Amino acid sequence: MTIHKNRMFRERIKTQGSCCGELWARYQTVRFQPIQPLNRFKRGAIISLCVPAGVTQSTIRTKFTIRRHSALLRLGGFQFQLLYGGNELMTYRELSAFVKCSINEAYEISRICNQNAFYWFERGRLFLCSTDRKQVLKLPLKSTNYFINIKLPERNDAIL
Repeated sequence: MTIHKNRMFRERIKTQGSCCGELWARYQTVRFQPIQPLNRFKRGAIISLCVPAGVTQSTIRTKFTIRRHSALLRLGGFQFQLLYGGNELMTYRELSAFVKCSINEAYEISRICNQNAFYWFERGRLFLCSTDRKQVLKLPLKSTNYFINIKLPERNDAIL
């Protein structure tokens, strides 16, 4: 199913930056904390629902962005589950969605959500994909090593 793009999203896509070297390196150290037990999708994308173009926002703006992107996924008819993507201690974490979709739909969703990159999961392997399609990297660990279960700290550096 195609996601409907309104004018506001087309304008946001135009301002999206590319993924610089330092940020790309940070993306490679991600860990995921499921909010609920994950249905074992055989393949799909993990896409951040907040922090568009890597820009940290206020709590109010972050909540608005999350609601908007979640609504777009629902309107598009996508099955998805929520999880956090962040550093190993989850002191920096972004609410994300594990979306059951094709790789082409993943690129489109990532662009609409104004993300620099997303994670593609297929056959137990995890890949980091830049939204501009310039880089794809198979992450070195088994995908099960990327999923953690720790008590989330109160602090979250992803929100101003």
